[in-house]
This record gives sequence, C-alpha cells and structure tokens, in this order.
Amino acid sequence: MPFAELNCRQLHQAARNDEVNLAKGALAKKRSSLNSKEIAARLHDVLWYACFLEDLAGLHTALHIAAYEGSVGVAQLLLDSKAVLGSKDDSKDTPLHLAAYMGQVAQTRIVQLLLSKRAAVDEKGSGDKTALHLAARRGQLEAVQQLMGQGRLADFAGAQIVAVDKEGDLPLHEAARNGHAHPLVCSEDGWSIWLKASQSAQVAVVQELIRARVPVEAASRCGKTALHVACTWGQEAVVEALLQNAASVHAADLCGNSPLHERRRVSLDLVLAFQAPLEARNRDQRTPLHASAATGNYDFAGTLMQYGASADAPDKDGDSPVHLAAFYGRTGVLDVMMQLRVIALTLNKEGRSPVHRAVQGGRVAALKLLVGGVGGRPSLQSDTPDNQGETPLHLAAGLGDGHEVVETLAQNPGTSLEARRADGLVPLLVAAMQGKARTVECLLRAKAQSGACGAAGAAAIHFAAGGGHLSVVHSLLMRQASPNVQNQRNETPFQVAGTRGYVEVARAMNPFVSAESTMPSVVWSSSTRQLRVGAATAHRLSF
Repeated sequence: MPFAELNCRQLHQAARNDEVNLAKGALAKKRSSLNSKEIAARLHDVLWYACFLEDLAGLHTALHIAAYEGSVGVAQLLLDSKAVLGSKDDSKDTPLHLAAYMGQVAQTRIVQLLLSKRAAVDEKGSGDKTALHLAARRGQLEAVQQLMGQGRLADFAGAQIVAVDKEGDLPLHEAARNGHAHPLVCSEDGWSIWLKASQSAQVAVVQELIRARVPVEAASRCGKTALHVACTWGQEAVVEALLQNAASVHAADLCGNSPLHERRRVSLDLVLAFQAPLEARNRDQRTPLHASAATGNYDFAGTLMQYGASADAPDKDGDSPVHLAAFYGRTGVLDVMMQLRVIALTLNKEGRSPVHRAVQGGRVAALKLLVGGVGGRPSLQSDTPDNQGETPLHLAAGLGDGHEVVETLAQNPGTSLEARRADGLVPLLVAAMQGKARTVECLLRAKAQSGACGAAGAAAIHFAAGGGHLSVVHSLLMRQASPNVQNQRNETPFQVAGTRGYVEVARAMNPFVSAESTMPSVVWSSSTRQLRVGAATAHRLSF
C-alpha cells in the first residue's frame, strides 16, 4: 500500500474514533513527507493531500468524518492544522452541514468549533440547504441555537432564518417535517416511539424559529406553508404551535390545497378549532374529503363526514369522494361510507357512477363492496349506463383478458349481459372485437347470447373473424355460434376471415360452414377500381 494512502486511512480512522494521538502521528508523517500541494501532485498523491486538508477529488475529508462522528479532539486538531472549513463532499455538504445534521452533544460542540473559526454559516450544500435547514429538520435544538447566534460568539450574526433551499423551503418548513422517518419500535396505538420523541424535538425547534420572528406564512416554490408541511407529516404538536402563532388554515398552495387537504394523523378537533373550512376547494375543485378518499385515509374521512363533509360533492370532473375511493380501491374509506350510509348513485360529467370508476381502476374488492350489499348495507346498481350508453360491464370487457372484474359483474344478478351502448354493441361483442378470449369465455359461461348482433348485423364471431382472433373464434364455435350467419352486407364470418387473409381462422370455421355460405362475395376494390371475388369464398374444401 502506498505510504500516503496508508497515512490517509490512519487519519480517517482517527477521525471516526476520535483517536487524537493517531491523528497527530498521521499529520506528522504528512508534514515530513508532503509539505506542499506541488510535491503531492509530483508524487501522484493528490488523494492523500485531499484526505488531509482539501477536497480535491469530491471525497469526504477527515474533517467531514470528524464532524459527522462527533470526534471533537480530532476536529480541534484538524482545525489547528488549518484544515479547509468550506471543503465540500460529493453531496456538496461542508463539515458544518454534517455536524449540524447529527446534532448530538459532541457534534454540537464541533458546530461551535467550526463557527469559532468563522465557517460559512449560510453556505449551501445538497439541495441548496444550509446547515440550519438540516439541524431544523432533525430537531437538533442546540445546533439550531448555535447556528442562530445564541452561542455567545463575538461578532457572529447568526444564520439567515429566511434562507431558502432549491424547493423554496425555509428552515421552518424543515422543522415542520418529521426528521426521523424510520419507525422501528411501535407503541400500542401504532405510533413510533421514535416519532413521538421527535415530535417534542421538532416543536422545540419550531418555537425557537418563531421566537426569532421567522414568517410563519412563508411559502415554498409550490406554495406550501409550514402548516401544510406539518399536516402532511402528522406533526400535531407542530401544527398546534403554528396555529397558536397565527398560521392560516386558509392558505392555499399552487394546487389550491389547504392544510386540511394535506392532513395526516392530526386531530381534526385541533384544526377545526381554528375554523378550517371543511369544504375548501383546490384547483381541481376537490375538498379535503376528496383528498382523504383518494389516499385511503379512512379514519380522517370518517371524521370529516361526521362533521358534515359531503360525500357527494363533485370535483371539476363531477367525481365525488365516493368515485375517487372506488377508482383507487380504497376499501377502508368505502366501508366507512357504507357504515355512515352516505353512498348514493351519483354520476360524474361522463355519466359514470362509482361502479364505473371501480371498474376503470380494476378494483375488484371495491367493486364487490359497491354492488354486493354486504351485511345489509346499501348497494349500487351494477348496470347503470353512462352518457355513451356504456355500462360497467362494457368497460370491464375492455380490461385485461379475463380480468376478475368481468366475472364479478357477470355473476351479479343486477348486471345485464345484453345491455347495448350507443353504437349497439353488447359487452360480448366488445370483448370479441378486442380478442379477449378469456373474457369472452367468462361472458358465455354467464349465459351471454353468442348470437347477439350489433347495429350492422355483425355477430361476435364476425368481429372475432375480422380481427383474426383464432382463440375467440374457437370459443364461440364451441358455444354453437354459427359461421354461416350473415351481417347486413350478406357476409358470413367465414367470408370475412378469408377476405382479410386470416387463413387459420377460416380453416377453423371450415367444418361448420354450409355450402350456401361459400357463394362468392362481390367486393369493390378501390385500388384496382374493379370488382373482385372474395378469397375466402372459393373452394371451401381446399383448406
């Protein structure tokens, strides 16, 4: 191992473990062998020089490591050896960022050491965040106080409390978040013990920033205030502190969302005590109940409805909270709505019911709740047509082949298998046209009529033959669908398949074709501007 690399590793080890004597030895060897950047470069030991004092290769310096680990003795030694205060690691963070982020007793002491050496307190690191942003997010109160100039350092003005990061967030926004987002131990009510501990730390930092007169209504680039953030992260104590200091419950972000739209695990009583509007509308004309229904926050949704929030309120597309819960498959929300008996057959601007929306999302469990009438609860009609005459079963026929939604609807006694949409197609014809063999089989098992025809007289087997869907043709033939039936142009499925060149499909129908159906079909060819005989009509037995 090269001499310089060995000493570099020794210094890093010393920084991790606060081994001052080891660090002194490594530094002494460095001084005796490499006394300048030019010598280091000549000896190809720039990496060695970088690890000691400067960040020439985008690495953590020894001072970064000491700041992160809280190695006060080594940090002091490095600072006395003129280590570069503002060197940045590959994330663009300085040692001050790392010490403020960790924020324990030892790291707070290093923050003080760095500030005493005039480290740039407002230097921006990863995401354009200052050290104060990081300390605030982690709830590191002592580090926050040091950075804000409460450490009694002479001629130190303190960090800017209104510094913004890349997203436009202030340190107050960071403090409103939950800085410990990995719960490991849970109490009886499901809350993480670490989360509860961080709640008190976060609110202390928020109160400290408020005492420093940070503007509580300051908004990020997306228009969110600290109250939005605290509601999103479920920081109830922070929410209370912000509300008590005139944070507005009416503030809207760029999407028009109020803090109540963002609420997670925050007492509704607390928010409503400050007259938060239950029916506040965002840019999509959605209420907080819409937001809760879409995200599956069933406990909050239930509380909102108990306070009078409307489950029928339409958004800009006419979707109610019930529509959204159905589309996203939020069965918990739907269950609460059914218990409160607030589900009704409301239609959106396309004329679609929550049942349509559950089908569109492919949500089998939600669909069963809506149409099943479980436990005597109210159920919705399963065959209501939309503005184009499409029933939920029409939509289901267009989902993935053999989707469970199709079977759920087909087995429901309230579903009409022969309902026609505006173009005259029944669900079986839709599935046959799209080549959904398993869906066709499911509908046929449910007693859908295999001979049902569309507006032009085409049966399901016409659609399957015209699309070259061999497996669908097989299923229909096994259910006694006739390849001899004619559409309004007097074409049989056999002729349609042959005309379009689907030889295998025509061959499959060949044993079932009567002699009369093999009479030539006359078709006008626009390319040759003459009449030609359909290929499928000649020499039936040649297949």
